[in-house]
This record gives sequence, structure tokens and C-alpha cells, in this order.
Amino acid sequence: MTETLPDPLLPLAETSRTEDVPQLLAPWFHTLGIVALLAGLALLSHFGHREITTTDHPVRYCSQMLMIWMLLGCVVAGLYRRRLFFWNTLLHNRRSWLLESVRGITIYLACSAMFYLAVMGFAYILALRHASHTSVVYQEVASRLHLKNKIVEATAPTTGFELLLWAGVSFTAGFCEEHIFRGYLLRHSIAFFRGTGTSPRFSEILSVAITSVLFGSLHLYEGIGGAVFIGLLGLVFATLALRFGNLRAVIVAHSVQDFLVGLFLFLRHLHQVR
Repeated sequence: MTETLPDPLLPLAETSRTEDVPQLLAPWFHTLGIVALLAGLALLSHFGHREITTTDHPVRYCSQMLMIWMLLGCVVAGLYRRRLFFWNTLLHNRRSWLLESVRGITIYLACSAMFYLAVMGFAYILALRHASHTSVVYQEVASRLHLKNKIVEATAPTTGFELLLWAGVSFTAGFCEEHIFRGYLLRHSIAFFRGTGTSPRFSEILSVAITSVLFGSLHLYEGIGGAVFIGLLGLVFATLALRFGNLRAVIVAHSVQDFLVGLFLFLRHLHQVR
């Protein structure tokens, strides 16, 4: 007799048709260990920013890729059904990679545009109140929110080889972090809250909020504004991951976002050198 394994990673509406409560993806102590590890990394990145800026770029990029892949390995090692994990995150409800790439780029551009318009709108309102030029107020807003962060600029690529490594870091972050936060923690959190009797909709909302805050906290070294922006991106990524039923588009969006930040700073560095 063939065993039919329940799929804990399917969208909640589809899961509810096959079982009342979705099953947990891993033991509770494994999840607590992963969350504690992520919290430790968040604190380390926030208080250890001086070591980050002084580390040689290629060494930092390679160690960062290794650390993120090892973290994903720790997640996968504790899953109940490791065989189904990547099938559900990459192959379920899939479209062509071309379509998913277009989706991902569109997601990134839309999020960036909304964040930029929100900041500029806030600066414009302040400019009207204080009778100052909008650009001057924008500089003040950017400074207060730490949108222009020296740590990010100091760790950006400055050579072609470093840019190539940065592309590897960007893909690694997009692939691994999406699987950790949206592929594992988000779905596991939803299953946990559903198991406590919480409604499907509230379980999704609460899980999206919790995982997005944790995701943003890992980027505190980018400043308050950077952490808030990343947290909001995480919220959008989580919502769309549930909507699409897989992580392909959000992996593209995440990777593009990270790479374009490095590419912009790399081109600006070349311009300043010239």
C-alpha cells in the first residue's frame, strides 16, 4: 500500500481540504534552536559591525556564503520530510523560470518604488511644515532613518572579482534565506498556530508578522531604515509565497534586490575613483 504523505507546505486553503490541521515540519526544539541561532546572528551583526567593515571583502563574501548554506543545512537536517521540502518550495505550483523571473523583478521594483515614494512623501510633508527645500529635508530624514549606512557602503564590492563574488552572495542569500524564513519558519509557524486552534487567516497573519520582524532584525547592521525596509520586503515575500504556492519568484526578487544594491555601490565607487 502506498503511503500518502501530507503536504505541510501547500497553501492553507488546499491543506484544509485534506486535513483539519497541517502537521509541523520539524520538532519544536529544532525550531527554537534555529530561532535562537538567528537571533544570535542578528545581535552579532548589530554589535560586531566594526569587524564586518575591516574584514577583507573576498574573505567576508566567502565566509558569508558558507555560513548561510550551513544554516540552511541545519534547517533541512531537522525536518520530518526532507524529501518533500524542496519539491514543495520549488516545484509545487511552478511556472517557467522566465515567468518567475519577471514576477520576481516586478515584485522588487514595486516594493522599491513604494518605499521610495513613502520616504519622499514624508520628506515633502516635512518640507511644507518647515518651509525647507525637499532635498534638504530628505537628507535629514535619510540621516535619521540611517538609510545611507556606512557599513553597507564599506562592505560593497570595489573590483570586478568582488562583484562576481557579490553575485554569489546575492543568490545564496535569496535561495537560502527564502527557504529558511518563508519555506520553513513561516509554514512551520502557521502549522503551530493552527494546532493551537487559531483560525487559518489569523495564523497566516501572525506568522507573516513574526517571521518578517525576525527577518528584518538580521539586517540591523544596515540601520533602522534598512532593517525596516528589509522587514517590509519580508512581509511582501511571505504573503506572495503563500499566494504563489512556491518560493521561485521571491527567490528571484530577493537575489535581485541584494545584487542591485552591490552593483549600484560598485558603479558609484568606479565613478568616484575616476
